[in-house]
Amino acid sequence: DVQWVFNGEKIDTIRSRKDLIRFLSYISDTIYSATPVFKNELINKHRTSGNISNARQNYLNALLENSNIEDLGFEKGKFPPEKSIYLTMLKQTGIHVAANNTYEFREPYDRSFIPLWKCCKDFIKSSQNRQLKLSELVRILKEPPFGLKQGFIECWLPSFLIIRKDDIALYSGDNYVPFLNKEVLGLLYRSPDSISVKSFCV
Repeated sequence: DVQWVFNGEKIDTIRSRKDLIRFLSYISDTIYSATPVFKNELINKHRTSGNISNARQNYLNALLENSNIEDLGFEKGKFPPEKSIYLTMLKQTGIHVAANNTYEFREPYDRSFIPLWKCCKDFIKSSQNRQLKLSELVRILKEPPFGLKQGFIECWLPSFLIIRKDDIALYSGDNYVPFLNKEVLGLLYRSPDSISVKSFCV
């Protein structure tokens, strides 16, 4: 006696529990079409543990200080959680790659990350004429078609800012922030609404 409706249309193909599960997957793929495929259960959550908070800080510190080093300088043969974040977010996606005897950042070759990369890039570009609060970008990333979880955003957003640090200026209120360091990243983590970005028009 149940009538199923999606996107304004009646659905007549749901005749069993299996059909329902299959159609729910279709709905998820339709609404969250730009969500990247990210296989890391440590941070791909709405709320992460305190241990992961330390791992996130260690990962971001390594990204700030060792971006030109293989695997950000993490020890070979060992896999602490901060290295796991790096591997799944930057290395396996093709964002951090070897080039000319050093390591640098490039657009991801993982196709599922390209819409996210483009969205963040377009947001930065739109800030050429005026400062934009980073909390606005967080809101965009939480909504369809991305639907990103808070744990992922807390690692991705500062990573993207570090990658693009030569193209942007950051502001805390009305004050210019001359350096992107761990103190600024800590403020971004606690209160993204207090940090604004402005892109250089070069």
